[in-house]
Amino acid sequence: RVLGNAPRDLVIDPFIDANTGQQTLSGIAAGGQLARLIAENFRLWTVRPFDRKALASTPLLLIGTLTPVTLNEAGNGPPDAYRLWLTLVDLRSGQIVAKRLDRATLASVNAEPMPFFRDSPTWHMDRTTAAYIKSCQVEARVGERIDTLYQWRLPAAVLLHEAIVAYHDKQYAQARRLFVQASAIADPDDLRVLNGRYLTNWQLGAKDDATQELKRLVTNGLAAKSLPLKVRFQPGTTVMPPGADQREQYRLWIREVARQTGAQQACLRVVAHASRSPSASASVELSQRRAATVRWLLAQAAPSSGNRFTAQGAGWRDNLVGLGHDDERDALDRRIEFRVVDCP
Repeated sequence: RVLGNAPRDLVIDPFIDANTGQQTLSGIAAGGQLARLIAENFRLWTVRPFDRKALASTPLLLIGTLTPVTLNEAGNGPPDAYRLWLTLVDLRSGQIVAKRLDRATLASVNAEPMPFFRDSPTWHMDRTTAAYIKSCQVEARVGERIDTLYQWRLPAAVLLHEAIVAYHDKQYAQARRLFVQASAIADPDDLRVLNGRYLTNWQLGAKDDATQELKRLVTNGLAAKSLPLKVRFQPGTTVMPPGADQREQYRLWIREVARQTGAQQACLRVVAHASRSPSASASVELSQRRAATVRWLLAQAAPSSGNRFTAQGAGWRDNLVGLGHDDERDALDRRIEFRVVDCP
């Protein structure tokens, strides 16, 4: 009744994890399944790709989040289910016209991030991602408008989606062109732009250009007083993975953090996080050793600033995923966070 009986186009802005902002394999698969169901059951609606041409027709827009949650009464255990929020928006009015909440079992969801999000060096909940989530979840009600920032940034979102698809297809030159194009209309702190420009230059062997993009990433994070980097370690150890490319990137990241911190004469706390494990105390001890390892690497990169670096192990108390797999699915739970703090 609200939408009438006229034919309409419908697009899906890929679903994300509301704790991490990442697109996961199951999030993408859920979008595909819903597209098929819509095509079969709503004959007046035509599902189109999420691209510039489709957006120009002010279509219906489906957004969603697929996020691990804890349903037990105490609410403090490991995740035991996934929560799926779906929201349908009419872009002609900007209003939410339908919402649905559902759940899925842990076993039915593959939380592995898509390649772009897996490879991205840094993460935080930037304003555009937060606006997507706000438009989708419980705060947004049927009949209300979606978040203004999210709607304003939809032209950038479709460009970024095209860029991420190109990255997944290993068409790195095309992806780089699209990330650069999107940077002119995206929010200045949109991490998909910053990560994408760094990643595509690195994949294309343009390491000097990648270094310049990394400088922007680090500057952005330090200005926000917190820069999480996905510096990985082999499970249960303080040993970094054996891959030469990954180690080269880690050295580059840590050198740049040390350089900018030294130039600002800032003090930095290295906070290491760990995947959920049966022993909270053991996870704190492991994360403390990892933090100390990164603090040592920072001091090696900037000896004159060494006394301004401290280390802290957070264990798994600030997990974003919390599945305890210690693999790609919960890689963000093992992030290293560089926090700008007051100097003593």
